[in-house]
Amino acid sequence: MTGSESGSQSRRRAERVDAVANRERILAAAETYFAQHGIDAPLRGVAERAGVGSGTLYRHFPTHADLVRGLYDRFVARLDVVADRCAQAPTGWEAVLTFIDGAAEVMMGAPVMSAVMRRQAENDPGYRPGRRWEEPLRQSVAAAIAEEQLRPDVRPTDVALVPYLLGSLASFPEPMRTMAFTRLRSVVVDGLRRAGAGRAPLGEVGLHVDELHAMVHDRPPEQF
Repeated sequence: MTGSESGSQSRRRAERVDAVANRERILAAAETYFAQHGIDAPLRGVAERAGVGSGTLYRHFPTHADLVRGLYDRFVARLDVVADRCAQAPTGWEAVLTFIDGAAEVMMGAPVMSAVMRRQAENDPGYRPGRRWEEPLRQSVAAAIAEEQLRPDVRPTDVALVPYLLGSLASFPEPMRTMAFTRLRSVVVDGLRRAGAGRAPLGEVGLHVDELHAMVHDRPPEQF
């Protein structure tokens, strides 16, 4: 290999590294920008937040739908990590709790996630990579019921909805968010438990009604 060929390969590798880094910057910027300004916010704002030119953004994501798909896949990858942890859980009940806590943590850390998932479903209803989690979750629920930890009338879809409920607290300010999350999680988990399986204390004092009203009604419309 000549020096010229070696130099060309090095430049191509550097370009690929830069391209990957730019794509990640764009996705990270889109996640925060859409959370603040709504999922239909102009893409030029995303480019500015990412510190790249509009041309760079459109090379990676030619359309708004492509960027939504990129964010969707980014969130799916985080949930795949949760699914892997569930697979390592020693019991069905532990797998159920691992799923609830892990998926809720992902959603709490990404306030725009629900909006992205809804928009992706509108853009491409047939694209459902999350279906690969259905059978493992079904098996975990069945095992937890057999262990007499989970109430027998609970379905996998019930468990799958819990992170959405807990994740809806993502826009609440701290320290209220953590306190509300801890209490609501205890209420929900105890509701899933089989009678007599033991219940956890709720923890801190609950929100005052005025605090709840302030947090709910002061949220921007795009966060609902």
